Amino acid sequence: MLKPTNKLPAALLLILALFLSPDYAGTVSANCLSTAHRNVRIIILSKNLRRMKEGAAEEISFTLPRNSYLETRSGRISPKQIIIRSIEGRFIITDGTDEIKGPKIEVFSHIPGSSVSYSGRDEERRYPLPLEITSTGRELKIIATENIMRYSIDSAAAELGLYDDSASEALYALAHAILARALAATEGSKHAGAHFCDLTCCQTYRGRTGFDFEDTVTIRPEYGRKIFFGSSGGGIILTGAVFGTDSNINDQPMSDVIFSENLTLSRNLYPSWSAEISAGEMNAILYTAIKKRATEIIYSPQRQVMTLNTCEGPCRIAPETFRLIINRVKGWSFIKSNNYTVYSHNGIFIFQGSGLGHCAGLSIEGAVQLARRGYSRYEILEHYY
Repeated sequence: MLKPTNKLPAALLLILALFLSPDYAGTVSANCLSTAHRNVRIIILSKNLRRMKEGAAEEISFTLPRNSYLETRSGRISPKQIIIRSIEGRFIITDGTDEIKGPKIEVFSHIPGSSVSYSGRDEERRYPLPLEITSTGRELKIIATENIMRYSIDSAAAELGLYDDSASEALYALAHAILARALAATEGSKHAGAHFCDLTCCQTYRGRTGFDFEDTVTIRPEYGRKIFFGSSGGGIILTGAVFGTDSNINDQPMSDVIFSENLTLSRNLYPSWSAEISAGEMNAILYTAIKKRATEIIYSPQRQVMTLNTCEGPCRIAPETFRLIINRVKGWSFIKSNNYTVYSHNGIFIFQGSGLGHCAGLSIEGAVQLARRGYSRYEILEHYY
């Protein structure tokens, strides 16, 4: 746990340790030279396309920059815009007048670093080029290709949301966490043709933000698959065990505390919550998902192990798997986090907890609190990882 007495020297010592430690020697500098030139592919506007597929009356409009062009089945064209609509269950792509035929459309620019302007649902964004649009008619996917450093900071800004300059170190700490995940990601491992999507199952992404990210020291990429972050741990830092994996930076859960200041973090935004569900309704949900009915739930966030006692005997399940099974039916904020206790009374299961999200790794709420108290991005990373 972080116990700094002098914040700036602690950050400098961490940087020196990264460069001088035998474990890091060579690895860090080599990554610095290669990382900045790597790209990631991101599936974008996922929610918009899902709403359109479900019948929402909206459209996706891209305004293309000068010196851009499209590669299509019919050849190369240079329209000023691309408009995507859903008509009677089929996606139609046009330049505003004429239909642009798929199944694959690629948008390029002669100028490196160019972007397209997106407008829709009372908001505007800028997405990087090249852009790839694939469509079968009833299904459509849009993939943007972005520099890995720029993606990391832009995704961090989307995850963090509104903040003031006093939280900027939290932004960059989160960018480092996302960069480590991106360095470890492989194309198609989760999403066909892409490294990430723009939803919270990966990390939120809303295009370019204008922030710069040029740090030369970061988390070693081999730790990328062990890096987690979420909205708020509610005063605890859980590990990958909540997902049913033993890939952990920390060996066991820890209190999210600055001992030198006697301060518990991540307890302001979601200090307490409760949820109730009848045994009948909960078991109907569980049986549909995993063919189990529970008479008792045994769970402690300190152990990160959940056991469902059933008529067939005990059944172990990852806490985050259980939470997602219930929340898919009851709503994504029903069981708000994995930091809770649960008991049953008169046929009702009662959940009482704090925090928001899976609670593993870096807490965004806690990172902002640390940043506003003067902690650097490296100290924030040291605290959580």
